[in-house]
Amino acid sequence: MDGCIIAHPYGSDEVLTELLHRGIPVVTIEEDPERPEFTWAVRLDYTTAVSALLDHLRDQGARDVVLLTGTEDNAWNRRTRETYLAWSQRNGRAARTDLLSEGLNTDDAAAVFRPLLASSERPDAVVVATSDFAAIAAEVAAAQKLRVPHDLMIASLTDSEHSRVSAPPITAMDLKHEGLAKRAVELMLARLAGAETPAEAAVLSPTLRLRQSTQRRPRDARPRR
Repeated sequence: MDGCIIAHPYGSDEVLTELLHRGIPVVTIEEDPERPEFTWAVRLDYTTAVSALLDHLRDQGARDVVLLTGTEDNAWNRRTRETYLAWSQRNGRAARTDLLSEGLNTDDAAAVFRPLLASSERPDAVVVATSDFAAIAAEVAAAQKLRVPHDLMIASLTDSEHSRVSAPPITAMDLKHEGLAKRAVELMLARLAGAETPAEAAVLSPTLRLRQSTQRRPRDARPRR
């Protein structure tokens, strides 16, 4: 093996540990959250993008934002939670987070959303890790006669056809997968050619795609039912 690219490593990733032990050139797409010193990596600036999303929800009238992240211990889930908790503290908001396993099927995911959206403590905005689960949240909201975005705003931390064709289309973060892959290959080729270790990891910025699911003016907010 001349080299290896690892996508979305976990904290203290065992595969990365083994490759480093063997001296095999390696590049990671996303950082190992426990190895900030490893700079043969291309990562995403989640802090800026997630903060912008939360600011947008606040500016559109959200008072109670729930974050549902995935369960895998990678940078995507860790950095998102860290950013949300810091944002909540800065804005004087009570943080409400929960986990939504990436491996759930459609019925199991819907079963998570139903009691949350039917509760007397229903949030007025939910940020969901994956776009397919965000689309399920929109379906559950419609079944419970909740208007999106007026009664409930929905946003996703990934973008796909699920978020683009949902009714209504869902605000989402474009994680630039093609750009990440291209930059990782460039780093690997540079490493194999004998380039010096980078001073810091390469950083790309996710793009926030604002869509109808969160396009609500504060004056349009209705009393909660």
